[in-house]
Amino acid sequence: MQHRAAPLDIDIRPLPAKRAVVEGESFAVDIEAVAERDVVADQVILEVVQVIDYGYGRTNLHGVIYTARDRSTHVISQQPLPPAGRVMAGETYRTRAVVTVPALNLPSVRGELISISWILRVRMSARDDQESVGEGMFTVQSAAAGCTADAAQEPEATVQWTASLELVELSARVLTNATPVTGRLRVAVHHGTLRSVRVELVMLEAVAYGPTPEGQSGDRPQKHPRHTENTIAATTLTEGLPAAGAEAVLPFEVATPRFLPAPSLDTGKFRVRWQLRITADVPHRPDPQLRVGLVAVTAPQAAHSS
Repeated sequence: MQHRAAPLDIDIRPLPAKRAVVEGESFAVDIEAVAERDVVADQVILEVVQVIDYGYGRTNLHGVIYTARDRSTHVISQQPLPPAGRVMAGETYRTRAVVTVPALNLPSVRGELISISWILRVRMSARDDQESVGEGMFTVQSAAAGCTADAAQEPEATVQWTASLELVELSARVLTNATPVTGRLRVAVHHGTLRSVRVELVMLEAVAYGPTPEGQSGDRPQKHPRHTENTIAATTLTEGLPAAGAEAVLPFEVATPRFLPAPSLDTGKFRVRWQLRITADVPHRPDPQLRVGLVAVTAPQAAHSS
């Protein structure tokens, strides 16, 4: 049996070409629907939809904990739009709407464990015909207001007996889209030979628990936290390194992606943290490391500072 195409081809256009919005703000969207055949569209609904996909710890029949995934779709809001009425084949229905994205502390995240995406969906119900649906993705940005403490923590140093790492200067502990992280690092070698120093921007994700299994009551299932970390950008320093018993101050710059995959986030269930991680490569000895907490902000600076 041949499937019949929907009667309306729907195009959703955020304005002005705005595919990104800060949580809690509003933006305009133009909607166009071209009729593939004569149709009467009595109802037009615009929906804001959120899709959450994440990995969590789960126990199998043998008691082994593994990473399972859960995916859920939530209609956050609905608003009726002017009915299209009768639209003849080849004609276009046009309307404009204003969409408000609620501040749910669930901005867009593109991680390994955690994925949060946002969709604009238009549903057009046609008399004596099938429903037409159009979708378009957009990005919800965040100022990470609840994670400012991440940048206030003291840097954490490990294995300092082979070499000492001290951050002399850092451009900022707030990480933003496309803004490089620059600074100066004091390195003192105590034992062995220093081969290189690697400076990384690291994104750390954590999921505290998963969904409640079917047939069980309660808001929280058994907890088997899951963690992952990924290097998003890095640079390696090999010039001007100090010899054993000496020290040097090394400048560095790490390029930040044009679009960060996620802001810093803490919902209780989901956690995204960012670090500047500096590692000295000392052959045949434990590598010293310095970890500096950062706050990642995906909202524009004007929104962040307001």
